[in-house]
Amino acid sequence: MPLVDNKPITPTDKKNGYAVLNAAAGQTLVDLYTAPADAPVDIKVLFANNTMAATRIIRVFRHDGTTARLLFASQIASGAGTNGTTAALDLLAIALAPHLQRDVAQKGFLQLAAGEKIQVALTADAASGEVVVHAEALIYAEV
Repeated sequence: MPLVDNKPITPTDKKNGYAVLNAAAGQTLVDLYTAPADAPVDIKVLFANNTMAATRIIRVFRHDGTTARLLFASQIASGAGTNGTTAALDLLAIALAPHLQRDVAQKGFLQLAAGEKIQVALTADAASGEVVVHAEALIYAEV
């Protein structure tokens, strides 16, 4: 939980963001979620589904308003989250990104400053199908 002047601030809202990575997106960075200009957020949920016939590599970036910096990359199996047998990819799993901050339940999360955004991209163009990425953000305001 973020602190301001050593006082905890609590979440006041929850927002979702979605990005579709497909042939039209190519390998360009696609905005997934942008923090409000006046409030920090914690990205607590970051899942990806893959309807493509091939495994893909998805990259996750933090954009500070000037520069996009790669946070991590991970493989997403064909059919993940869509075929009933392969689970959606939890991009915040500590096994995939051990350098992430952890909450009290030892679950990874990303903290964004006001105005920062998360972007995603594939490392190879999609011929058909798509990877859909979902983010859930907790927005904080001072108590």
